[in-house]
Amino acid sequence: MITVRTALRFICMAAFFFSAYSAHAATLLFSPAAPSVSVGQTFSVKVIVDSGGGAGINAAEGTVNFDKAKLSVVSATKDGSIFNLWTTEPAFSNANGAVSFGGGSTKTYQGSAGTIISISFKALSEGAAALTFSGGSVLAADGKGTEALSGTNPGSVAIAKAKSAPPPAPPPALTPPAPASGSGFDFGVELTAPKIISP
Repeated sequence: MITVRTALRFICMAAFFFSAYSAHAATLLFSPAAPSVSVGQTFSVKVIVDSGGGAGINAAEGTVNFDKAKLSVVSATKDGSIFNLWTTEPAFSNANGAVSFGGGSTKTYQGSAGTIISISFKALSEGAAALTFSGGSVLAADGKGTEALSGTNPGSVAIAKAKSAPPPAPPPALTPPAPASGSGFDFGVELTAPKIISP
């Protein structure tokens, strides 16, 4: 038989584990996670964070890895970011296929799609180009800097061949000038009758 004390103990333990899980359930991911583009096209992908509930988060860092044979970075910016303090300004290396970032905020973020940085890519060749994270970290806004990252979600860019340019428009048809009124053809030469000279 389950006693009241045992039941209360179970409830307290469940509350403890639920609280611990909630404080360590943040996720790093991409938005959009699976864009479709064409070779030569420039497009943007955001690195976002899902705080996962709990106390919320106030800092994150990591490295985005991309397929350098199929993608190149045009820019990496913090425009629209939930963070206003940066330990590592957004930076990229096309030679290494990597984008790094590290920022924080004096305000707590709680939500499912907080923008950290925005990356502008250019598609180089056909195929599927993977986007992944390495060395990620998200800190809980609990006053202790508790690690809150529970996982990362990869992305994948579908790149199709470049779209063909439309054929040029045909030249306008040439319309011959209308003949002068009251005559056959007018070649723009005035004809005069020859003069007859008497012997």
